[in-house]
Amino acid sequence: MRVSRRRLVQGLGAALAAAALPLRRARGDGSVERKFLFIFCPGGWDPAWALAPVFGSVATMPDGAVLGSVGGIDFVDNPASPAVKAFFTANAAQSALLHGVEARSVAHDVCLRLILTGSNLPGRDDWPLLLAALGTQPRIMPYVNLSGPVYAGPNVDALVRVGQSGQLASLLDGSPTLGADAPVGLPSAASTTAVDAALARRLVRLQSAASAGRAATVAASAALAEERRIALLAQAEDLDLAGGDTLAERAELALECLQRGLSRVAMVEYYGHRGLTWDTHGANTNQGGSYEELFTALSGVVASLEARPGEASATLAEEVCVVVMSEMGRFPTLNSRQGKEHWTYTSTLLFGAGVRGGRSVGGYDAETYLGAPVDLDEGGPGDTPLTPGHLGATLLTLGGHDSAEQLPDEPPIRAVVT
Repeated sequence: MRVSRRRLVQGLGAALAAAALPLRRARGDGSVERKFLFIFCPGGWDPAWALAPVFGSVATMPDGAVLGSVGGIDFVDNPASPAVKAFFTANAAQSALLHGVEARSVAHDVCLRLILTGSNLPGRDDWPLLLAALGTQPRIMPYVNLSGPVYAGPNVDALVRVGQSGQLASLLDGSPTLGADAPVGLPSAASTTAVDAALARRLVRLQSAASAGRAATVAASAALAEERRIALLAQAEDLDLAGGDTLAERAELALECLQRGLSRVAMVEYYGHRGLTWDTHGANTNQGGSYEELFTALSGVVASLEARPGEASATLAEEVCVVVMSEMGRFPTLNSRQGKEHWTYTSTLLFGAGVRGGRSVGGYDAETYLGAPVDLDEGGPGDTPLTPGHLGATLLTLGGHDSAEQLPDEPPIRAVVT
């Protein structure tokens, strides 16, 4: 019987994965390190549409909206987005809102880097990648980015990008070449054997020479990438990395990776209702459809977390913290096109494992719409303006790490950490 190349590699992958790269391993005390699901909303959402009830301020609020409050969480009860109220009604106890986080820019590219790394300088790992790199348990894909922005620095080896259309799955098994319209001319068996032998000899020379410096780093990265590729192929039969078109479907794939122990961190991007993005310079009412779809999907995420068994817990809900964010907010008042321009302050939603829920931290000044300073320990009014660094330190603390080692000048918001 003739064995296909894919089946052969999968069989090899199963053996190597079992021998060299364990997928699930609890810590000595039977627990597992906290995992994270990031849901990123690019373009700059309008917190005043759903998250920040700034009634009586300079902000233009949605028509018909009223103050909503449940379990210590205040939100915008908006008839255009009933899923927001439904989510907080069911999940206020495990949710926290951070308001008035300043990205210090109104340019998308600058705000993206700032909100995700705490700096506008290149070469720094973003929060998801840093959390993945600091993990101590072995993962095939420590940080799996299904879609969304990435800023990688020294820990790029922890990152695996699936691609918006699931390109990773086809790259793993070589199907783009096998399925090409134009036939691919293959060399003879003798030629490929000679090439393979030459490459093997060259690899041995490189490895022996790469005892230190950049060459050693490249050699180690290549070896790790190949090990992960083979182990991923062993999972290919029942893990569809190319699947999922909607936010809900992609979030399910992310949770599958977290549940299996393949990843510690996952990110999914949500462009907004009908893919129109959150960048509503015109027709700010489009925010309503985006929030409705987003919070419908978030309620589905909660249900899935509670239904899935964890690695070392009764449910995955006990192990995963969900971070929902955008790189910027929107100007408080409407422009001539009934939209809102960029604004340097934004809000972030945290819920799930490790989050001290039932609270909103920070806010927006009623007259200037600037972020209100907070007390990082208690969560009430204080003297500390919130920055992306505070958010990053909070995420590191939720992950069980000493944030001072990475961000010595920006302590965590302990008010939202259990």
